[in-house]
Formats: sequence, structure tokens, C-alpha cells
Amino acid sequence: MAAGKGIVRGVQGFFKKPAVKKVVDTLFPDPMSRLKYQEILWDFSDKESLEKWTLITDEQFGGKSTAEFVQSPGGKAVFRGNLSTELPQATSVKYSGMCAIRAQPHRDWKGDVTANDVTDYDGIVMRVRGDGRTYALNVQTQSIRDDDIHQSFFHTRGGPLWETVKVPFTKFVLTNAGYLQDQQMAFPRIRTLGFTLADWNTGPFHLEIDYIKLVMFMYQPKHFKYHWQSKV
Repeated sequence: MAAGKGIVRGVQGFFKKPAVKKVVDTLFPDPMSRLKYQEILWDFSDKESLEKWTLITDEQFGGKSTAEFVQSPGGKAVFRGNLSTELPQATSVKYSGMCAIRAQPHRDWKGDVTANDVTDYDGIVMRVRGDGRTYALNVQTQSIRDDDIHQSFFHTRGGPLWETVKVPFTKFVLTNAGYLQDQQMAFPRIRTLGFTLADWNTGPFHLEIDYIKLVMFMYQPKHFKYHWQSKV
């Protein structure tokens, strides 16, 4: 018995040698080591990142909402302004009250739009500090129609605390021009993403964003916990 244990320890010691371990890892790589568990899409500590986003309000269609997308003193992105549901006069517009931001698509050296491959991931994580209002997270994919948008809504708690918001891809729904589509589709590639506020509540809004990243949750329980709070 003692001899057997000695042989086992000897074999284990042999495979722990750096040179042997390197050969084994090369010939028999761990398939899990190739997986990426997260990928940062946007980190707003760099002020130039904000210049790659487009601001949209109903002011472009006669509305009176105003907004801006700026960097905070702490190096975070701030989407803020005032939402107005007041209808423009002497027009046929029936609804008003919308502010949005959208990331500009990445382009290659030929000027063609490139997309992020998300097949290794199954959700998006954001660190935000909100105002108690509900925002839409919008994802534009490589779809047949350029105006197809996958949307998911998240509620911010407000107050001084930061929130880590987790949104699995399964929580997105396909929409077009604001209407839910009967045929839902998965999205293997993301072209752009953005945020929309259109909650019919007139007044100021303030959404601070630290980062946005792709993640692999691997396991999504029946009761999914979307929010974590922190003071810093």
C-alpha cells in the first residue's frame, strides 16, 4: 500500500514540473480557458468615448424635451436633461416626451460597419446611478431591417447608491418603430446600443453610467437578481 502511494505521489510530482505541465497544456488545452467571461464595450473614464455617442430628443420633431451627454467630475458619463410631454402647437403630433442616446457604430478601414460578436456571452452588465425612473436599453443588431431594435427595460432606484444592472439577452424583445414584433429573434452580433427615456413623466432626469460590458452568466436562475447597490 505504501509503495502504491509513493508511485502516485511520484506521478503527480512529475506532471507538476513546469516543462511537463507546459507540454501537457499545449497538447491537451483546457477548453474552458478559451472562453471569455466578459468584454468591456464602453468605459467612460475617457472623455473621448462620449464623442462617439449621438444625442436624440423630441426637439428634432417639434417637442420641448432637452438633454445632454457629458462627463461628470468623477469621470463617468451623465445622460441628463428635462423630459417634456407638452405637444407642439399646430402640428399633427399626438405624443411627445422622448430623450435618447445611441453609440455610433464602429467602422473598419473601408468605412463598413462592424459588429461585436456576442456568441460567447449571454448578457449585458452596466454600472449606473439613476434617478428612480425607468429607462430602455436598446440594442441594434445585424438585422434585415436597420430600424429593428431589441429592447429591455430597467428601473433605477435613485439616491446616492450605484447599481450594477444585469440584463440577460433572454430579457430583450424585438421591436420596430416602438411596436413589439410577433417574430422574436436571437442576436449573435451587436452593432450599436443606447438608452431611451420615454416614461410620460414631465420633469428632470439624470442617469450616470460607469461602464457597459458583455458577460457570460453561465447560469440564470428562475428568480434572477438584477440589481446590486454600492456607495462608490
